[in-house]
Amino acid sequence: MNESENLEPGAGEAENVKATTVGGQAAAPDTSIIGDLKELETMTFGTRWTPNENAPSGDRPPRRPFNKGPRRGNFSGPRDRNSFQRPRNDSNAERSDTPRTERPPRREGEFRDRKFSKEGGFRGGPRRFQERRIVPPPFEVQFYQEDQSFDLLLEEMRKSGKTYELFTVAKLILQKPERFVVTIRRKPDAEGVIAPLYLSLLDDLPFESEREAMMYIVDHHVAEFFDIQEEEVEPPKGSFTCVHRCGITGQLLSAPNYHRYKTILRDHFNSKIHSMSFERFLTKIETTKDEADIQQWVESMRHKVTYTPKALDESITDLAPIETLEGVRNYLLKYYRDRILRDVTTVRILGTACASLPSVPLLRAINFYLTRQRQFPLDTANNLRNRFRRAGFGIYRKGKNGISYVCAMKRKFRTDEDVFTPTIHALITFLEPLEKIDLAKIQHGYIEANQLAESEVLEGLNWLIHEGYVVAYENGELFLNPKLPAPKPKEEAPVIALEMRETAIEQRTDGTLTVSQETTLLIPEQEVKLDLLGEIPEENPQKE
Repeated sequence: MNESENLEPGAGEAENVKATTVGGQAAAPDTSIIGDLKELETMTFGTRWTPNENAPSGDRPPRRPFNKGPRRGNFSGPRDRNSFQRPRNDSNAERSDTPRTERPPRREGEFRDRKFSKEGGFRGGPRRFQERRIVPPPFEVQFYQEDQSFDLLLEEMRKSGKTYELFTVAKLILQKPERFVVTIRRKPDAEGVIAPLYLSLLDDLPFESEREAMMYIVDHHVAEFFDIQEEEVEPPKGSFTCVHRCGITGQLLSAPNYHRYKTILRDHFNSKIHSMSFERFLTKIETTKDEADIQQWVESMRHKVTYTPKALDESITDLAPIETLEGVRNYLLKYYRDRILRDVTTVRILGTACASLPSVPLLRAINFYLTRQRQFPLDTANNLRNRFRRAGFGIYRKGKNGISYVCAMKRKFRTDEDVFTPTIHALITFLEPLEKIDLAKIQHGYIEANQLAESEVLEGLNWLIHEGYVVAYENGELFLNPKLPAPKPKEEAPVIALEMRETAIEQRTDGTLTVSQETTLLIPEQEVKLDLLGEIPEENPQKE
């Protein structure tokens, strides 16, 4: 069992919650992720409504012509509304010549169809539609990358220098369980308190409830704490007219008038039923009066199982035999809970260990969110965004609300101060006016047209890609980052010496201060204090 202070494997998250890793460490990294990454060259970019001349969008299937299928009725061929006649039986042949009675004209506000209302339609009363609401599980499930497979992915992206959609990489990681790690915890309640999960310390498996965890421990590890003895006893005696059967498992339980009836029901519920409450389980009980079923139950009661505690700890002196599974569970909780069970806030599970989880609620929650993330991996992409940035990768968005891309190199923009070799400068001059760039245009429009050495040109192009001046997308398209305009020179404000006793200061509407050459003070001898942000103070009215 490994413990980590971080929810994300191999990273330092700000959330200080202790998470327990379930499933151990991966034996070997998934090397198939490199091959899947190279296959992304055939995939298209953009949303499902983005037009593409070369291939249909990968987000939806191609549109097919609508086919209405065969028409109803006793006829074949295209429907002709003018010649269509309702087929009549021979018994109604006499009525065919009888003129049809015309329906009287409809009055204003009257509905022609019988039992029709504005609120609900036909057959009286409003239509009631049962709204299908998908209630998500009460858990928070996040998916992160598995460290070893992700390191191979980073190495391949650095080597190729290509730019990939962040969502595409997220879907690539979610394709196989060997590539991701799952973190799961309960959602906080109204007061912000997060209830714990329960971890079996005997085999590092998480469970939703303490009851579910103890059911698993009793079923799989009871022999480690008890000596199990099975003996044959006399069957129950009495008159049994019926016997109850579990409607879920089909197992015969007990006759309702047997003195251990309630204990047998509780033991069966604790050991076999996982996904419902005890009250609902009682509603699933069936009654059978078949004599063969009654006799079968009586014969099954001949076998008695006794659980005798082992002397594992000298401080435990209670070693009396126990006859029920409920008593075994209570005994373990009383004396061995700290050794077999632990309360945890967050559990981290390897993707390869998710399929073997015995906890049905946790497994359903993981499958629920995994299906959603494979369709729209927003949360997984955000988790990858932080990991890519820590690895030194560049992440940018194409447009204000466009798609997020990730690349091993950060983008660079040319300026007037940059100096390139003649070969690279000529290549940039060729690429700059082109709107859409690919290797075919460089091959035919530049290398062959100018009779240049292909290796030298491609080496310069590779240098531009790895330096960040050219973006190479995963589908083979290239993009030359635009040139930054030269910065505007800053205008220096003139410095004017202010003679406070000979001139006055004026303030313009834009907030600047100017010195007026024509305005002078009336009383040079008077010491006047000027408010530089306001106006000249008025003269003292007492002096005349």
